[in-house]
Amino acid sequence: MLTAVLLTPAHFPSLLGDDYPEACAALGLAPLATGYGLVLGQDGAGARWTVVIDDVSLVAVVIAAWGCGMAYDLSPDAWTVVAALPGWPLAVTVTAPSAAIPPHDPEPTPEGEDRKPLAPPQSDTWGPAQRRLGTDGPGWSMVAGPTTRTDEIAFVLLDEEPGDVLPVAHGPELPALLEALDKMAVRPA
Repeated sequence: MLTAVLLTPAHFPSLLGDDYPEACAALGLAPLATGYGLVLGQDGAGARWTVVIDDVSLVAVVIAAWGCGMAYDLSPDAWTVVAALPGWPLAVTVTAPSAAIPPHDPEPTPEGEDRKPLAPPQSDTWGPAQRRLGTDGPGWSMVAGPTTRTDEIAFVLLDEEPGDVLPVAHGPELPALLEALDKMAVRPA
């Protein structure tokens, strides 16, 4: 086991979807009201696996302990396992020290022949997953910040115009744009 992630209505990897049901659908899961814990790890041969468990409290405690620098063993009970999915839905840069070979997708099994292994979104193209890394709304992202000590500017990125960056300088247009975008922003319930 390398890391763990919450997949709940309030906390989910935004790279997987604009909302919790969409994030669940990306993994082929029904959106349970209590959510899931995702355990990303490798088997003894180095194959990547995402184990989905329904013990959300355990995963939350483990993440909190790790965030404080404390060691905490994440060994879910077998009856809490909902699914074992091949691959990782998110980029993980560490590998299991005991793995003899680098992380790789597991070999398909007869019952999982039609299931493509999970993979993080491609970073070389612009799309909804990359948009969700910024300030989000349906079909847009915005990156704002100071460009000099006296100026501010916002950059709007639209899914419909991949590769185009629309600059909006500080002035009368910027507050109205920020207000309109804030009204459209996707927020957890």
